[in-house]
Amino acid sequence: MRTLFKTTSLAALLLLAFSITFGPSCTHAQDFQRSRNTYQTMDDVQRKGYLAEPQFDYLARAALRREPGFDFMRFRRYYAQTRQYDPLGEETLERMNELAFGIETEKDPEKNRLYMDEYQNLLLKHLANLGVVMQALSLSRTNPRFGDPGLFKWIKAGLTRDVLMSGNGRSLDDAYDVITTTEETVLITLLGLQRLDTISNKEGRIYYNMNEVYDPRTKEKWTLFVNTSFPMKFLEAKEKLQKSFTVDLHKQ
Repeated sequence: MRTLFKTTSLAALLLLAFSITFGPSCTHAQDFQRSRNTYQTMDDVQRKGYLAEPQFDYLARAALRREPGFDFMRFRRYYAQTRQYDPLGEETLERMNELAFGIETEKDPEKNRLYMDEYQNLLLKHLANLGVVMQALSLSRTNPRFGDPGLFKWIKAGLTRDVLMSGNGRSLDDAYDVITTTEETVLITLLGLQRLDTISNKEGRIYYNMNEVYDPRTKEKWTLFVNTSFPMKFLEAKEKLQKSFTVDLHKQ
């Protein structure tokens, strides 16, 4: 069956052999800060999505080709401005699992093809969502119909590397930038830290988490700052729309 996720050459696999830099990149942090969402309403989401989605679609297809020098920062940034952006990932992961079940169990060839087409389209629209990519990697390892594990491993590595390059977490100014809840969880794991507690704050227009963490290597406890402005502003705009819709219903 036709699939978007074709196996590529051994040379492409060598792209995985990069070094992960744990220190912050000033250029990266500044570029990401300039692109942070300023959502106030879902109209802002629609407007930004109209502009960002062609760019995201182009990058998603470039990621499928594993283009050398692929810009994961832009990939994450544009995804966080699309209308399909799912910072929690719950709805997308639920639908992915439903479609995967249909693909593995549906006997009718036409229905099975429709399941596969929807699965591939859904994955393509969320290919910069770390949680979605990790689920795609897991599924592809159990059944080759779900794609090339090497591709998803490469995308996962690129997304996580970009998060690690976004800061050092020692202060709000040097906070790591995340666009999904999964990114924050994976970040703490990759840093070899244990999360003891989390306090969510807002300073001006910046949302951030102060994670009390423990480093088992140094026996130290310290506060890890994570900027959550992208997901929080999107969810805030979504909540405003839902409240407005509820008020309108009550007026009828």
